[in-house]
Amino acid sequence: MTHPVYQTLQARSVVPTPWEKTVTQFEELARNFAEQDTIKDIVNWNEYLLEQLEDENLVDEYNVWSEEYFKPQRYVDNIIKEYPAEDFSDFEYCLSSADWNRGNTSLDVVSSTMLYGRRLRSKGLSVLGTFQRFWLILRLHMWAISPQKTDPQLRELHGVADGQPGGVLGLRYKPIGDDSTTSVLFFFPLGYVLHTEAFESDSMPDNDFAQWMDVAEWTETPFILALGIRESGVSERQFYFIHNPTYNSDTSRAPTEDSDDDAQDIIFGRNPPPYTVARVKERPKEFLTSGISLLRSATNIDLEPLSLSTPEIVETSTTKGKYRTRFGLFPK
Repeated sequence: MTHPVYQTLQARSVVPTPWEKTVTQFEELARNFAEQDTIKDIVNWNEYLLEQLEDENLVDEYNVWSEEYFKPQRYVDNIIKEYPAEDFSDFEYCLSSADWNRGNTSLDVVSSTMLYGRRLRSKGLSVLGTFQRFWLILRLHMWAISPQKTDPQLRELHGVADGQPGGVLGLRYKPIGDDSTTSVLFFFPLGYVLHTEAFESDSMPDNDFAQWMDVAEWTETPFILALGIRESGVSERQFYFIHNPTYNSDTSRAPTEDSDDDAQDIIFGRNPPPYTVARVKERPKEFLTSGISLLRSATNIDLEPLSLSTPEIVETSTTKGKYRTRFGLFPK
């Protein structure tokens, strides 16, 4: 059965019931909890809950509700307890075979891995490959990118998935060389692209290299990794780098006359970026595997730039056809 937070929003009355409003608030709180990164944040969570809910009884209800909401699916529980070395063994396969409209077992695995990936031995990190003079990894994150919210009642009326984790999003962008047209991409955000500078490691023993990778400093880039999704809800089996238009970092910088950087180098630290949407044309066999020490043998990622303009991230709606539910952009 598909994890409840990934189920398509069902048609409801335009005016939500009091309990529906409460659940919506609980889901937003659960989203906030999933993004806590420090022990202090978690220790102070109950105090934060009371501030937000303003009712101790509601806090108790939330805690009961969240036990089921955050309950790992059996697949992830087994990985954590029995197979700690095989964190992402089926993840890429399940991404390619998941159905975001009808729901299936592969989507269950994807949903659970996205929700609980940080509990795995890999801490939700997986190999991407080598790009220019950098090693790239992915850090799973359910809300790596999000659209601007539209009117809640309109979203409900059109069956929009109201910011639920793992939802399919839409992207509008201007293709390179043709500003008169707009291309559309439906995608599933997987997380943040991180990078560190690569170095010659051939002479380094495997154990030393693995230990070095465990303590390496990884820098977050303004790009996310996304999986292309067809209107029908199945995977394109194509991956994309998408520039997050809301990304803000002190490390972003443009090249200067005094810089030794090549015009095509260190693209992740440039503002504006050299491109905003790129398709992963070729990827190494280690792509999306756990154990980031595998980067040592990973080959180059070949990116095909698709757009230079700022992309527009929008929500999606679903329309029931004769044979299959289809995704559409919202607003159109």
